[in-house]
Amino acid sequence: MERYKGYMIAADLDGTLLGSDRHICRRNRDALQRFMDGGGIFTTATGRSVRSVQIFKDELTVNAPIITFNGACLADMESGKVIEHLPLDSGYKKMAAEVMKAFPEVGVEFFTPDRALICQMSEVSRRHFKIIREPVVVTPFEQVPDKITKGLFTQEPEYLKNVLDHIRKEHDGEYAIVASEPFFLEITDKAASKANMVERLADRLGIKLERVFVLGDSLNDLSMVERFTSMVPANAWDEVKEKATYIGCHHDDGIAADLIEIIDTMTA
Repeated sequence: MERYKGYMIAADLDGTLLGSDRHICRRNRDALQRFMDGGGIFTTATGRSVRSVQIFKDELTVNAPIITFNGACLADMESGKVIEHLPLDSGYKKMAAEVMKAFPEVGVEFFTPDRALICQMSEVSRRHFKIIREPVVVTPFEQVPDKITKGLFTQEPEYLKNVLDHIRKEHDGEYAIVASEPFFLEITDKAASKANMVERLADRLGIKLERVFVLGDSLNDLSMVERFTSMVPANAWDEVKEKATYIGCHHDDGIAADLIEIIDTMTA
């Protein structure tokens, strides 16, 4: 019996589906497999790159294209093939160069669907690249490709506040800017968001929006938490909790399983 046919779940990874040990707990894995076996659609909606999601292939099973780069890219999990892509405009590199010059201590990262580059190092960027398992090598600015999917500025929160103030003053409304962590400012095309790409994917798959459920914990999840039926973990940012439909367990304890228990009450 396809109990969950016509239902879709899109889940953030860091701070949500992944536990503090950066693995997916057995409770989540078992519940999501049961959901998919029952006809449900499951995918990710993450700020990570395609390659950084593929790290988890041994423990992360999806049955739909994955949403990456905060909604700027839709891709096939297995092959990495890009299905939809919303790159930044050609002026982004110029803006990033301005920031590098004005803020010499900020980390400056660039991402394309298949590459991750650091052009200005910070200790936060060094840690970040270890987490996403990319080589920590500073790339000359001239070697950065023109078609960028996501830009990332990294540093301590107080320093980043000044960076954000500068960007808003000089480039207000030109880009989508979100903080997935207090140490990150993530920049994508202004049309890109997790909510928009979740909706586009649901449309591709013929899923009614009232049967789309999302999981997230941070400010880069806020767009989809507000738009769809949502559950956030107990460790979510307060601003995100305020907009959530449900608040579940801590991300270490299997938040996806909590959500599927809610869906069970709707499909009983």
